[in-house]
Parts: sequence; C-alpha cells; structure tokens
Amino acid sequence: MAALLGIVFFALGTGYLATRLVQIFRVRYASYEDRYLATTADQLDSLFVFITPEGLLRMSLTGGSAGCVAGAMLGTALGPLGIMICSAVFGGIGFFTPRLVIMIMVQVRKNRFLKQLPDALEVLCKGLKAGLSVMQGLQLVASEMPEPVAQEFGLLVKDIQLGRSMPDAMGMLYKRITLPEVRLVVLAVSLSRRLGGDLTEALSAVAQTVRNRFNIERKVKALTAEARMQAVVVCLLPFFLFVVFWFINPEMMKPLMSSIAGVLVLAVVSVLELLGGLMMWHLSKVKY
Repeated sequence: MAALLGIVFFALGTGYLATRLVQIFRVRYASYEDRYLATTADQLDSLFVFITPEGLLRMSLTGGSAGCVAGAMLGTALGPLGIMICSAVFGGIGFFTPRLVIMIMVQVRKNRFLKQLPDALEVLCKGLKAGLSVMQGLQLVASEMPEPVAQEFGLLVKDIQLGRSMPDAMGMLYKRITLPEVRLVVLAVSLSRRLGGDLTEALSAVAQTVRNRFNIERKVKALTAEARMQAVVVCLLPFFLFVVFWFINPEMMKPLMSSIAGVLVLAVVSVLELLGGLMMWHLSKVKY
C-alpha cells in the first residue's frame, strides 16, 4: 500500500512539474517569438527579401529539428551522452543559421551603402549646383547610382511623393540603414530646411567626412589585421587539434564525449575559449 501511494505521489508530482515546465516554456517561447518577429521584420524589409518573419522562424525551427536529427545520427557511436551533446550542438547550429545569414546580408548591404554614400552625396551636390531642386537631385541619385543606394533613395523619393515630409522620409531612410553616417545626412538636410543655409556645402562636408571616416576605418583594419588573425588562430586551434586527434586516435578522445567528466572539461574549455576570443577581439578593436 505504501509503495502504491509513493508511486501515485511521484506520478502527481512529476505531472505537476511537467505542466509547470510546459507553461514556462510557452511563455518564454512567446516572448522570444515576439522579439524574433519584431527584429527580423525590419531586417527583411531593408534587404527587400520577400519572406515573412514567421516564415523565417519556421525555417529556423525546421533547421534546428534537422540539426538535432543529424547530430543524433552522428553521435550514435559515442553513446547516449554523445547523442545528447551532438543533437544540442547541431540543433543550435541549424536553428541560428537562417538568422545569422540574414544578419550577415544586412551588414554586407550596409557596408555597400556606406561605400557608395559619398559618391551619391557628390552627385546630389552637383545636381543642386546645376540648378536642380532637392527632389530632382534625389531622383538623379536614384536613377544614376547603383544598388543599394539607388533603391534607398528611390524609396526616399516615393515616400516624399506620397505625401511624407522631407524630415520624416529621411528618418525612414535612417530607420532602414542605421548608420551614423546616414544620421549625419539626415541632420544636415533637416537643419538646412529648418534654419536655412547652403545645403550643398553641408552635404559636401558630410560626404568628405564620410570618405575620411571610411579611409580611417580601412587603415585601422589594416593595422589590426595581424592581431585579429592571431585571435582567430588562437581560438580555433584547440578545436582543430581536437578534430585531428579524434581522427588519429579516436579511442583516446572518446572519454571526452562519453563521460560526464569529459563533457564538463569540454564545456569549461569552450567557455574559456569564448571568453578569451571576446577579450582578444575587444582589445584589437580600435575606437575612433
């Protein structure tokens, strides 16, 4: 009788704990989903990628599930603990890969826009000096410059044509391309329209500032390239040696993946490598 009561209480406690865990998971997942959809919506719009944030989230979930299955298949030779570790690692990679690709695409597009921005401002200044209005100058930039500057200035022109004011349209441009150089352009145009002054000189100064800033950034990257490469090599070397020793002598490396002590050692080493890499990256990053 006592054993039966113990089993009943154990089942009730386990059921209640599982229910609470499911509730907590649902709340956390709903919060993460809201943040995920809010951030990816702006990124997808800025890239002109015709996929909904919900679709990207489903792609992430599908990739995570496929990664878990692939990790479980690869970890069968390492035992139950190896299956769990491989599933978690490959599942995380599959889940975060779509979002990482979008972030890389956004950064690449911003860099291309930044490289083209000084030339676009010079075209706008030459158009204003030739007697064109600001609207005609923006249309000239949208028609003459390559993408992505042509796309962004084309959207800027369409926003103004649809009735949005110049400062609001420039604010939308900064919302799509969140760069400090774009903010300088927005401030120059806004201040010129509010306080008066020569907009051509202001835009020429901004173009020169952006070009000088870009040249300084390239020089800084060239001077710190060795330090950054050293950081990458030092951080990846232990994992490279782990793979090499795994192929050379798998029996010697198997305890690291099939025992709790080995997993703890790998976890500690991974955390220390991550902290060391972040520290070296921070030291090699020069603020100017």
